[in-house]
Amino acid sequence: MPGAAPSFTTHGRIVIKANPSGVEKDLALFRTEISLIAALAAVFITGAASAETIPTRYGTLSAEMGGTLLLNGRPVATRLEVNNGVSLVRKFALPDADVVVIENAGGTGCPAQYWVVTVSRQGAVAPHEFGTCSDLAVVSQEGAAVVLTMPGFLAHTNSAAIERAARQKHVFRVQGASVTDNGKPI
Repeated sequence: MPGAAPSFTTHGRIVIKANPSGVEKDLALFRTEISLIAALAAVFITGAASAETIPTRYGTLSAEMGGTLLLNGRPVATRLEVNNGVSLVRKFALPDADVVVIENAGGTGCPAQYWVVTVSRQGAVAPHEFGTCSDLAVVSQEGAAVVLTMPGFLAHTNSAAIERAARQKHVFRVQGASVTDNGKPI
């Protein structure tokens, strides 16, 4: 049908255009759009386009969306299990190290968990992830310790249990590789 004029059929307010060569062009454009969307999604998912960075006395600390923790552009041994994103919340200076608090953003079931990364001449080290899942942490420094105070958290349960959890107070103290919750090692 090359060179054939398009035909139109009207059904109420809907107009249907029958043009074979136009359909092929529309299909080619659609494939191009899908390829572009897939490429952008791959960049977003791998985190190649996004990293949080913060300068320390011992170099630049970066946390990538894919979970790689970098010091001066080089991966460190600690790998972060990232949910929906990371934020470098705050930095503290200790006599022989800088300490960086990282928030791991989650979803409605667990909005946030935390790491405290110690950066020194020897490199960057983070003990395990911790928290109550609350994203309402108050971060402070007490001597050589970093302290995160937050309420308890429960999701997807009855409102009385959620209120009880929210009234709980958790004080996480991080000093070196030691992490305690209300004085008890975790």
